[in-house]
Formats: sequence, C-alpha cells, structure tokens
Amino acid sequence: MSTHPNDPFHSGSPVHPNADPNAAVQPVNKSGWGCFLWGCLGTLTVAVVVMIASMFGVYYFVTGQVEKYTDTHPADVPVVDWDEARLDELQARIDAFSDQVKSGSPEDSSGADPDGEAATDGGGDAANEVEESAVPADLPRELRLTSEEINALISSNEELRGKAFVRIEDGRLYGQVTLPTDQIPGGKGRFFNADAEFEVSMNNGVLVVRLTSASVKGEPIPEAFMEGFSQQNLAKDAYDDVETAELLRKFDKIEVVDDAIVLQLREPESETTDSEDSNDEESPAETESPKTEAAAEETVAEEAAVTE
Repeated sequence: MSTHPNDPFHSGSPVHPNADPNAAVQPVNKSGWGCFLWGCLGTLTVAVVVMIASMFGVYYFVTGQVEKYTDTHPADVPVVDWDEARLDELQARIDAFSDQVKSGSPEDSSGADPDGEAATDGGGDAANEVEESAVPADLPRELRLTSEEINALISSNEELRGKAFVRIEDGRLYGQVTLPTDQIPGGKGRFFNADAEFEVSMNNGVLVVRLTSASVKGEPIPEAFMEGFSQQNLAKDAYDDVETAELLRKFDKIEVVDDAIVLQLREPESETTDSEDSNDEESPAETESPKTEAAAEETVAEEAAVTE
C-alpha cells in the first residue's frame, strides 16, 4: 500500500512524515489520457515519466539525495520540427481514426467493465447493431505512429517541447525527460533528467504499461525504488475516466511493433453474422413452403379430375 497520498501506483516507497504532499511534480490531468489516445499519441509515455518523476522527488527528499540525482542544467532533449502542412496531415489522420472510434455510443464497447469482466445485460439485436455501426468493417482498423511522428506532435506542444522525447527501437519504447525540480524541497534551480524503458501491451482489453528500467543522470535508479514500480500497471489511472475507459475497450491491441506504436481496433462482434447465417438457413425452408403447397393443390386437382 502506498505511504504517500500522491503515490498513484501504491509503490510503497518510504515517505518522510514532514514531506510536503504537494512538493512533487503536479499530477497529470486525467484529460491527458484522452489526449494521448486522440491528439498526441506518445504523451502517455511523457505522462508516466512525469508521474515517476513525482515519486522520485519524494524519494530523493527522504534519502537526502536530491543533489546526487538532479542537475543544475536541463538535459539536451531532441526536438522534431515539422512544417505546419505536414503536422496538419498527421493530425488529420489521427482525427479521422479518432472520429471513427468515437462514432459509436459509449454503450457499444466490448462489454467488459474496468476489471475486465463481461457484461451480462441482454442488448439483443439492437446491441449488435450498435456494435456493428460503431466501427464499420470497411474502414481502417489500425493506426500506426512512428517515433518521429510522435515526437513531432510532442515538439509542437509548447509545454512539452524540449522536455520530452520518445524513442522506439526493435519493439522497445524509451522515454527521455528533463523537468525542473523547483517544487521539490532542495531542488530549486535544479533539473530532473531521466531516461526510462517501458513495456506496452493490451491484456484482455486492458492497457498495460510497465517500467522495465530507468536511469537518472545516467545512473540506474535504486533497486528498492525500482521494485515498487516494475510490477505496477502505470496506465491503470486511465480507467478512472469513464470516457477514456470506454474508448480503450474498443481496441484489440495497443503495442509497440518495430519502430512504431500500433493501435488496432476490435473486430465487429460475430453474433450479428451468426444470427444472419441462422436466418439464411431457415430461408430455404420458408421459400420451399409455397412450392410444396402448390404441388399439393395440383395433386388434389389431378385426383379430382380422375375421379370425375
């Protein structure tokens, strides 16, 4: 259990009783998760690193190592500058995919609650129709964004420009940040410069982001602190926002592949297709029925003629 009210991951890291609960980097606004999904994919990495930085700040204050793990100058974080036309084209592609996913009502999700359990309400044919209309099968079902595209979006945001950078290599996701530590006791005028590696996956409809390694000022973070994060899903707070949770359930996969982050939508539910197939199987019998009746009437007429 967390020993600090601002520890969103319940890492169990020790906190000094006199530590200012507001001293760490301010928590990321919940709307940032929606921004990650629809407007600036990749800021999830930034958000996670910022939250980790928040916990580092408390840890360093407690252990008296603020100077050891912070620097007097910000790290040189790369920026990716694209012209406005290229950015607009990228944003249009993301917006088109976003509109496609959000076109259905919130109730048209896969039926799993935040804990991954299936819903049991009887939606019937109407539910199937909603599911079908939410993400038409003939539209693109995958969005692929490279690290260059993600960094172009990050660099176009004045609040993130020069402070965060994402690197994707061989299916691995890395994040680099440089943040002022003025709000951390003893950190005024200093900077938190960190690098981290993350594992991203989709498990039963739940987005899972885990910290696999991290270093600060070029030095690996303390093992005791690392253990508190390595087993935590750093994306779990995304499900606190109802709209974001519903949107996430529309995805079959969110993963890092080669040099890109790939979002893949769920396939339409097969129940509607099965129902249609079942109706098709009954149709021949219904079609043959009039013929059978006509044949019977003809037979009766023939028998009557013979009798006469």
